[in-house]
Amino acid sequence: MAFKAFQKNRPQLTPRQQLENRYKTGRYNLLVVVIITLFNLVLAFLGAEKYYVFSAAIPHYLVINALFACGKMPDSWYDYPKEEYIFEGMSTLITATAIAALILAVFFVLYLLSKKHVGFLIAALVLFIVDTVAMFLLMGIEGMLLDIVLHGLVIFYLISAIAAVYKLRNLPPDEPIVTEAPADPV
Repeated sequence: MAFKAFQKNRPQLTPRQQLENRYKTGRYNLLVVVIITLFNLVLAFLGAEKYYVFSAAIPHYLVINALFACGKMPDSWYDYPKEEYIFEGMSTLITATAIAALILAVFFVLYLLSKKHVGFLIAALVLFIVDTVAMFLLMGIEGMLLDIVLHGLVIFYLISAIAAVYKLRNLPPDEPIVTEAPADPV
């Protein structure tokens, strides 16, 4: 009952406004992916054994594996005591972190530039599809159902945003909104 009351009071959006909202939603999802991925990288460096799934997979995978290879993960990650391993040098971790930061920077720049040009959102979609395919190849499918669903959701929102821009181009301009009543003829 309350939901119906909410819908009645909600202003009706024009087709143009609906398409503009779809475009903003797609861009917003891209920004959220960048922020959560950055948060996941911070968690990885802090030794957390969890991560949030609404993120890019490649940067997280690079940093986690570099931390593991350098012996920087918590002891619970290793099958044997750390003394029995031969670890990589810190250059491995620095390189992986730099590549992860570069990937995130590219996604963020594409987000910023996509405000004016849809081509940058298309580029972000292609890169996120590459990230999704890499996720399958590097990590396999086991235990990744939520990762798969959320990657698919981001791809859906990006495609929806791109389609909205092309539909907006074909819409006639909105009628101007009149704020004053017309004058009475004398």
